[in-house]
Amino acid sequence: MIAARKKFIFARLGDAALIAAAVLLARAFGTADLGELKLLAVQALDAGSVPGGVSAAAVLVALTAALKSAQFPTHGWLAEVMETPTPVSALLHAGILNGGVFLIARLGEVMLLSPTALHLLIVIGGFTAVFASVVMITQTSVKVSLAYSSAAHMGFMLLLCGLGAYPVAILHLVAHSFYKAHAFLSSGSVVETARSSRVPGGKTVPTAASLLVGLALSVLTVWAVGTLVGGALVKSPVSLGLAAMLAIAITQLYGQGVSGRLDGGVLARTTFAAATVSLSFYALEIGATWVLGDAVPVAITTDVLTVGLMSAVVLIFALVTSVQLLLPGIATSPALATLYVHVRNGFYANARLDRLVGALRAPLARL
Repeated sequence: MIAARKKFIFARLGDAALIAAAVLLARAFGTADLGELKLLAVQALDAGSVPGGVSAAAVLVALTAALKSAQFPTHGWLAEVMETPTPVSALLHAGILNGGVFLIARLGEVMLLSPTALHLLIVIGGFTAVFASVVMITQTSVKVSLAYSSAAHMGFMLLLCGLGAYPVAILHLVAHSFYKAHAFLSSGSVVETARSSRVPGGKTVPTAASLLVGLALSVLTVWAVGTLVGGALVKSPVSLGLAAMLAIAITQLYGQGVSGRLDGGVLARTTFAAATVSLSFYALEIGATWVLGDAVPVAITTDVLTVGLMSAVVLIFALVTSVQLLLPGIATSPALATLYVHVRNGFYANARLDRLVGALRAPLARL
């Protein structure tokens, strides 16, 4: 009941923000037709003249997307509705949450007229992606962990939209839908799968040295593949930032491959897997840009504040990835154990939000 109350409040706030944005856009451009809005926004972007009220409308659209896609601090209801049947969870996480990202992509040209709105997407999306991915690894419930994963993915997509990388965001949106639907529908067999795949001695925890070696190898791999596909790695500072995030993700592969006793065969297979992942990413990015065509704008933003925010997100992602890989080996001290409890509870942000919306005064259901 508390989750339903929070979701109702956030959904209605999102509706109000979207209605206000629609009114502002209609007054600024003289039309509410999405096709005409796109053309007029492109003309305004080319002319360097932003009609009055458009920037405020774009900010309202960004807030709508954040409210609809369970972004911090309104994310708590998502993890609290996991008692629903698993097919319902699959539909919710693979479909309904996508509405916020789709809204931003559909109004991409309008969003490009407001640097403030784009920066807001980067801050909200980037923080949620980092926050939710950290909380996710501390959860003992499979479905709750997947819920935080969904919030993190939505945040990353909004971050991509804020950077102006709309084709990559749509690609991520489609891939996430398939992945998350499968993850929820197969969540019941996760425990059995983990038990059957368990090896004697447990999982190998990489050392800090192996992570540094893995990072160097992943950077080399991404650079080589990026150069192979036509220099996609250095088109702009934002493209370089996306390549850095890809390298950080691949570091997890190399971190396991080079840990322990170095084996040439294992390293070769790991390198092949990393190169395949990198090539697949760039191929899918190019394919998505070609398929989408003019449906979404392709305008990577490169202003100083955007590049600074992107750099901060990359550094934080690197730190989070290191913690995820090294956590089994360092989570032994009392201080870290205390921090683990705080992280598992999401630093109590959801509890504070419960008080704000009056959840403590919600009537209990009668049996």
